[in-house]
Amino acid sequence: MIKKIHFSSIVSAVFIGVTLITWQPAKAIDLDQYPRLLKAVQPLINKGIYSKSELKQIFSGVELRQEVIRKKANAAEKVLTWGRGGKRGTGYRGIFIQDQRIQQGAQFWRDNQELMDQANSKLGLDGSMIAAIIGVETKFGQNKGSHLVLDSIASHIVNRNSKLQTGQLPIFLTLVKKGDLAIDTKGSYSAAVGIPQFISSSYRDYGIDFDGDNRVDLISSTADAIGSVANYFKRHQWRSGQAVMSKVTPKNNEAAKQLDEMAVTKINSRVKPKTTLAEVAPYLKSTPVNVKPETKLSVFKFLDENDRAEYFVGYHNFYVIMRYNHSALYARAVYELSQQISKAY
Repeated sequence: MIKKIHFSSIVSAVFIGVTLITWQPAKAIDLDQYPRLLKAVQPLINKGIYSKSELKQIFSGVELRQEVIRKKANAAEKVLTWGRGGKRGTGYRGIFIQDQRIQQGAQFWRDNQELMDQANSKLGLDGSMIAAIIGVETKFGQNKGSHLVLDSIASHIVNRNSKLQTGQLPIFLTLVKKGDLAIDTKGSYSAAVGIPQFISSSYRDYGIDFDGDNRVDLISSTADAIGSVANYFKRHQWRSGQAVMSKVTPKNNEAAKQLDEMAVTKINSRVKPKTTLAEVAPYLKSTPVNVKPETKLSVFKFLDENDRAEYFVGYHNFYVIMRYNHSALYARAVYELSQQISKAY
């Protein structure tokens, strides 16, 4: 049995029919040589949470990985349209709105019926939406990520000067010190972890103990994952029972041009819907049923499999989904998957 060690490369040679493995250690990171990293962890030193020698020892085992930078740059939200692109050519929709994932989502809901009911009654999030989030994020816990979180965070800070990850670094290390996460925790290329794929600040702020064992465990506790997803939505003011999005049709080509100008192009999850239905209505063939004229919304434009424009309006709840992931593609996928899971359930 070979003990797993964090090394950068493996060099193998074949001799007399036997494969010999020579381990070559990763180049150690000297924290003093990386000012961005040192600045990010300095508050931990100042507060006495870690000594500098402890941190230098930790970072001596960290490896900067270009693969996480590359994967981030080529994320599906950045390179696909709703209907086209990707390995199968079916676009962003084709990744998530699949019969297998829909059926698995319905079964996940059934398998965790009591927990889903509790999450809905206590936190106000329906089981179909919880299942959809976890289904999109990790395929119901099957794909929680294979990248060392600390490697990913450090790589984004050093190579991309990421403000987000600069903030996540001391939070992750604090969670490690408290015993909430292990130093060798693995996650996504964006350093999101566990069944619901929470970044460190979300783990700290929105993770809850939902199975009653007095600890928050989003890595292996399905109950805590379900409760934490529901808590995230509650804390971001999800409005239970209210609409999420509606498809709309421009009444003519000129109207389509107006909707194009209104459509959200630069995504920022902190920008709440500002346009009203009354402002959009003059450009539509018909307005969404049971939506008041003063309702705040944002206009979104998607491209189908034939590169034809599809227009939707997203309400407050659509914005809440986008707090989880800033992409409108993501929010639409979650919503449509939830609808399909609800039907299958």
